[in-house]
Amino acid sequence: LSDNKISSFDSLESLFRLKSLGELTLDGNPVATNRYYREYLVDRIKTLRALDMRRVTEEEKRVATMVIKNDENLERQRREHLKAERTHSISAIEHAWHSRHKRQSKDRKSLTLSRSGSPKGYFEVKDKVTLLLYGNALEMLTADMRLFQEREKIETIEIYFYDVSFIIDNMNKLKRFSNATTFVLRHNDIKLFRQLDPFSACNIQNLLVTDNKICSISLFRLYLIFKLPSLKVLNRVDISEEEREIAQRKFGPVSSIPMKHLEQVLSKRRDKNTVTLKEGSKSRKIARQYVDKVVQQVLAIDKKVHKFHSIWPSIVNSIVRSTLSELEASNLNEDRENEERS
Repeated sequence: LSDNKISSFDSLESLFRLKSLGELTLDGNPVATNRYYREYLVDRIKTLRALDMRRVTEEEKRVATMVIKNDENLERQRREHLKAERTHSISAIEHAWHSRHKRQSKDRKSLTLSRSGSPKGYFEVKDKVTLLLYGNALEMLTADMRLFQEREKIETIEIYFYDVSFIIDNMNKLKRFSNATTFVLRHNDIKLFRQLDPFSACNIQNLLVTDNKICSISLFRLYLIFKLPSLKVLNRVDISEEEREIAQRKFGPVSSIPMKHLEQVLSKRRDKNTVTLKEGSKSRKIARQYVDKVVQQVLAIDKKVHKFHSIWPSIVNSIVRSTLSELEASNLNEDRENEERS
C-alpha cells in the first residue's frame, strides 16, 4: 500500500480486522509520519512479522504495547483535563450571566451592558459540524485561524449566555459561516422584535430560541416567519404555508414602518387593555381582532405622518409668503407716513 495518500489510521481500520496479516508496507503515505506510527501498527496488528520491509521482533512488540498504553493514559488524562476545564468555563459564564441579571432586576438603573469583569468566553466544535459559543466567545473567533479555515464545514451555530446586542455587533463573523443553516439562541436577553432583524443576513432555515423574554410575546413566531423568509423550522415546529400567509397579512402592511414605532404602540395598548388568552377558538378570534386593531391604528398614524410631511413644505412657504407680504405692507406704510411728514 505504498504511496497511496493514506493520511490517517482510520483509513486502515479494515486492515485491523484481518486475522492473519503478516506483512504490511505503508511507506510513502502521510500516515507514516505520525508519532508512534510503527508502535501503533505493531500493537494493533498482533500477527505482523514485517512492517515497511523491517522485521517486527518480540521485543519491539513488548515495547510498542508499553508505549501505546502510556500514550493512551496521557491522552485520557488530557481529555479529563479538557473536560474539567470546559465544565469550569461554562459554569463561570452561566454564573456571571445570572448574577448580572439578578443585579439588574434589583436595580433598574444599572442596565448598562459591559464586557469588563466577565469571564473569558468558551467555544468548541462538536462532531466537526456544530459550533458551540458560550459568553463572549464570538469575539474570540478571529484568533483561531484553523476554525476560520474550516468554517465551511460548520452547519449549526449555538450561542449561549451572550447578549443579543453583542451578537449584532459581531454579525459579520457569523455571516462568514455561510453553510450554517441551524441556529440556537439561549439566554441572550432578546426582548424586542427589532433585535431579531439582523439575523435575516444569515441563511437560517432551522431556528431555536429559548430562555429569552421575547418568546412570551404572542406575535413572536409570526414575526420571525415574516422576517426570515428562509426559515423552515422554528422552535422544533415546521412552518406551514398557512402561517406564512398569516404572517404576511399581519406584518406586510407595516413592514415599511420602523419597528420601534410599532413596538411603542403595542406597549401602550398592552398597558391600557391587557388581553388574557385562553384555550379555544373564541380567544383566538379575540387575539386576531386585537392584532388587526393595532395594525390599523399603526397604519393610520403612519398615514398621518406621511401626509404631514407632504404638506409641511407648503405650510412653511405659505407662512414665509404671508410674513414677507406683511413686512412689505409695513414698509410701504412707513414710507407714506414719512412722505406726509416731509
